[in-house]
This record gives sequence, structure tokens and C-alpha cells, in this order.
Amino acid sequence: MTMTTFIFADSDLSITSSDGVRFHVHKDRMSQASPVFADMFSFPCPEHVERETSPSQSDSKSGVASVELTEASGTLQDLLHFIYDTDMVKPDTMLLFNKNKRFTSPFEEYQRFSTLFEAACKYEVDPAQKAAVEALQSLLPYRALRAQIEDLASRLDHPNLAAHARHYESIKLNKQLRAAAAWRTQSRGYMWQFWALCWVLAIVSIVKLAMSLHIHISLHRFVFPACESGIACPHQINVE
Repeated sequence: MTMTTFIFADSDLSITSSDGVRFHVHKDRMSQASPVFADMFSFPCPEHVERETSPSQSDSKSGVASVELTEASGTLQDLLHFIYDTDMVKPDTMLLFNKNKRFTSPFEEYQRFSTLFEAACKYEVDPAQKAAVEALQSLLPYRALRAQIEDLASRLDHPNLAAHARHYESIKLNKQLRAAAAWRTQSRGYMWQFWALCWVLAIVSIVKLAMSLHIHISLHRFVFPACESGIACPHQINVE
């Protein structure tokens, strides 16, 4: 069986997974992404170990360096996505999440993320380590997985992830308290704005009422000037 995602015609390295899947990649790219691979390729290997003397079913070229790894094909597939990043496509944590989560349990996601984390730490592929840590942190709401994540992080010497898993409940509570305090502060500011707006509207209404009364009185004096001198105004005369 051959994984078709990472088969390059100009490859000079064949990587075989623990389940027999073969990847045809480049030494230079693997060395740039991983100091472990760089050290591995810097030492000369015996001809019968380093070179394939006969082409396989998926490789018609001879004389291609061959390496067998202990990781499964799915783990190497995820790892190679982070090694073969480009300017156009930058793999991140979202690459690891199953788009159809209805058929993926949290434990299955943990198995995938944990094996990638182990491989990324083993081969020192920093982007994959970061993405795997973020993916594992997304599983901390599941109480049954916290102890496993803490043990994994402690074993792989990642104290931040281990502490996050150990103190998840208190960290979550602190975040909720900070969010509530921020909401109270923000709502208090909104309340002051509300009352200020009410005062402005009240003042505007009073000014409009005063102006309306002033206009009404001025108009009354202009239309009925006799009322000011004590002479009976037309509208005050009673017709019997």
C-alpha cells in the first residue's frame, strides 16, 4: 500500500511507516524541518541499509535512500503536512480537526493528537508540536482525558500543557470570573451612558417645551395686542 499524498517524482528519500505505507519525499526538506532527520542524514549508512537495490511496486527508481520509521502512516501523514508547508498553504491546528466530528469520538481525536505530538517531539518539528498542543488543549473539557493529557505532557517534557491539564478547572473558573468582572465593568459604563442619554433627552424636551410656550405667548400678543391694554379682545366678548 502506498500513500499517494506525498509521492514526489524527484524524491531522493523513501520513508516506510510501521504499517507498510511508503512516502517518497526529499532529504533537504526533511532536514530543514527536523534537526533529527538532519543528523540522521549527516552520517553515512551502509549501502545495503541506506539504498534500495531493487525498485518496489510503487518506486521505479533504484538508489533511493530508504528509512523505516516506527510511526504509523496516519501519524506520518499529519507530520508531513507540517514539514511540507508552503507560503500558499500554512498548516495549522485546524488541519488536525475532523470536519465530520459526528463520527469521531474525543478518545479517537486524543489518539491522533497524542501520536502526532509524540512524533513531533521525537523529530523536533516545531510547527507540528505547537499545533498538537493546541489540539490537545481543545480536549481538556473532557474530564476523562485530562489525566492522560497530563501524563503525556509530563512524559514529553511539556510542563505548560501538563499544568494546564492539571489546573484546568481553576483556570476555567478564573477565566469565567475575569469575564464576569469585565462584563460588570462594561455594563456599568453602559449604565452611565444610558443615564446621561436620559438626562440629555429630558433637557432637550424641556427646552422644546419652553420654546413652544414662548412662541405661543409671543404669537398671542401679536395677534391680540388689545388684550394687553385692558380692552376686551374679540375672543373675550360674549354674544348674547
